Amino acid sequence: MKTIFKTLLCAAMAAALTLSCETPETPETPETPETPETPETPETPETPVDPDLMLFSYYGGDWYETETANVYINFLKGDITFDEEDNPFGTGFVALLDFCAEPVTTEDTDHLHLADFAGTYTLGSDYAAGQLSVKDSYVSAVENDVVKYKKASFDEANLVISPSDKGVKVSFTATIGGEPFSFTYEGIDYIISTAEESRYSNIPADLSFDSAVGAAVTNYGDLMEDGATETWVISLGDKDYDFNTDFGYGQSMFLYLNAAPGSEVLPTGRYEGFVNLLEATESTVGSLFSGFTLYGMYFGCWYLHTSKNIEGSLVDGYVDVEQKGEGYKISGELQDAYGKKVTFSYEGDLMYYELVEEEAYSTRSSKESGYSKYAKKNPFVCKK
Repeated sequence: MKTIFKTLLCAAMAAALTLSCETPETPETPETPETPETPETPETPETPVDPDLMLFSYYGGDWYETETANVYINFLKGDITFDEEDNPFGTGFVALLDFCAEPVTTEDTDHLHLADFAGTYTLGSDYAAGQLSVKDSYVSAVENDVVKYKKASFDEANLVISPSDKGVKVSFTATIGGEPFSFTYEGIDYIISTAEESRYSNIPADLSFDSAVGAAVTNYGDLMEDGATETWVISLGDKDYDFNTDFGYGQSMFLYLNAAPGSEVLPTGRYEGFVNLLEATESTVGSLFSGFTLYGMYFGCWYLHTSKNIEGSLVDGYVDVEQKGEGYKISGELQDAYGKKVTFSYEGDLMYYELVEEEAYSTRSSKESGYSKYAKKNPFVCKK
């Protein structure tokens, strides 16, 4: 039986081999032509970087008490100013963007950078991290004195902050009443801290201010109200500074010098030793007032570089005032609370100004639009 089975098996195998040799090869199935790739949808082109935009950014700490870090940015373009009722005129726009991010862990909030808050922020109403405040963000725009927007809110908005070789890149797209509004900024990213823990200086390194082209001086009288001194306030400014409004986008300084009462001109001599006007009860001849802010007003000694968003309260050092022919030489070396030095020197004429009631102090609006309000006419402008 086994022999028969083997014989049949061998015959079957031989037949299979014979058939396999005689059967024609099956033609290859032609390859299915590849489906052409669907072309990618072109990305919406990003708004080109606007070289004329200026940025002013501020860190407010946990302003809204939501355990977040509040930052607000003013973007300014063109020649736009505001009257006493906040009506804009000129040509340009100011966009104020108020957003919240994850809490800051560093104790030194004065030297934060906007790139530290890199991320995407969209409109929201509860001040959570990642939200751009729908209530507190707006734009004012005007062209040839014709108002287009006055503190107009955004219907929708997207704010993207990212690091850049130039400091920071900020892209903003939005709609206002259904109309598109967008811009892109790239440049410096210094932040001015207004938080409680701030020491009121973000000066990044020792610097020299030797570009002052003018100096204005005003006798502010007995600021301490102790009968011991009169305070002379000096404004130093570069070529872009307006001494009538005490504002400029370049470098400037305020110096508060305490001299003996009764002089009709700026007294000469060395001024050193700082007095905190908020805490002290008396002043001394030859001293200076340290810098501080109150309700948006600048008091005491300050260094400002507005276009770079750098400013510093000065709390140590000295100022020399010398008579030079019919003019003066004003020079010195002052320091902020972090020990950063500002050396300065000006030689030339002094412009004497009289103190006018309710126009005594120089200020600028930080939270509001209208940087022209850094004028003596509107001293009480809160940051928020």
